[in-house]
Amino acid sequence: MGLRRRRARPNQSFKPTPSARLNSGVRRLMKYADGRDIEPGDIVQIDVVHRGTVMASMDTGRYLPGWEDWAYLKEGIMVDTSFGGLVHYTDEASDELVLISRPAV
Repeated sequence: MGLRRRRARPNQSFKPTPSARLNSGVRRLMKYADGRDIEPGDIVQIDVVHRGTVMASMDTGRYLPGWEDWAYLKEGIMVDTSFGGLVHYTDEASDELVLISRPAV
């Protein structure tokens, strides 16, 4: 999308519109539909029929032991799924995930 530009008048410099400033570079953290954060160790239901375990959250920098190597992805979560092994999810796909259980702390 980028910044929306306004035509500059003589003697006036370009300034991004307020909505452009608010939306530029903003990334949402992965959350369940009910607003809870998605955390490593969560057991999730995926598209009603599949299950998986959240192994890493690049959004929060939290990982299950041994899964820190996925940090280079910088955003989203890594889920070990029942249908296809490891899958990288970003915030666009978070509505497909439902929390089934979370390990006790």
